[in-house]
Amino acid sequence: MSRNPEVAVSDAVLTVDVGNTAIKLSVFDGETLVDSLAGSNLSADEVHEFVESHRPFRGVACCLVGVDTVGVVDMLRREFADRFMQLDANTPVPVTVGYDRSTLGDDRLAAAVGVASPEDSVLLVDAGTAVTLDLTRGMRYVGGNISPGVNLRFEALNRFTHRLPMVSDRGEAPLFGHSTREAIRSGVERGLAYEVAGSFAQARMLDPRVRLVITGGSASILSRYLTILNIPHDIDSHAVGRGLVRIFDFNDSNE
Repeated sequence: MSRNPEVAVSDAVLTVDVGNTAIKLSVFDGETLVDSLAGSNLSADEVHEFVESHRPFRGVACCLVGVDTVGVVDMLRREFADRFMQLDANTPVPVTVGYDRSTLGDDRLAAAVGVASPEDSVLLVDAGTAVTLDLTRGMRYVGGNISPGVNLRFEALNRFTHRLPMVSDRGEAPLFGHSTREAIRSGVERGLAYEVAGSFAQARMLDPRVRLVITGGSASILSRYLTILNIPHDIDSHAVGRGLVRIFDFNDSNE
């Protein structure tokens, strides 16, 4: 990625994460988040205003697993040209990957890179449309699991049964529900926490040092029940963006 002298350069990197249900743009100074914009219905004007308000950038890094309805990726690719990086299965990354990269979601890999460190082991849970669990040990991405996210679980119970209602995450979820809606909400939300807690226990059998980190749109829901279960964990809302910055810098330094 050679520098284009016609593009003003600062220390800031713009990251773009096009997910299954939302687009997130973040500005990083080094690995420090400066500002972000996220939503499932962002307009082109909102994106343009955000980008313009934070110029200049030394580069743009993106990952795309959903549909870019705003066209932000193509717009930035045209403008930044050789200072633009879109993560794909062939992009060099600063971790060893023990997973078939042709099938690995780019956002999963970016998030794993974002939490990896040489002296640490991390089980990263991204609670989004799907729930992904990814394990890093030092600078090696070991692998992970995928299951339905909170909203997919609610939708499946409603769609594939005749009488169960559609339920949202807003409302009471006692340990044992006193209505069908409460029972579904408790079963889905607490069930996810039990699932993560079980995977974390297994990961600790492999490496007692492993830390649990959660991210994604349903992270606050998951965190609430993990806290009830006394499962130690951290929330990291910007793992994907930080990982994109690290991958961008890794490729930039190797040019």
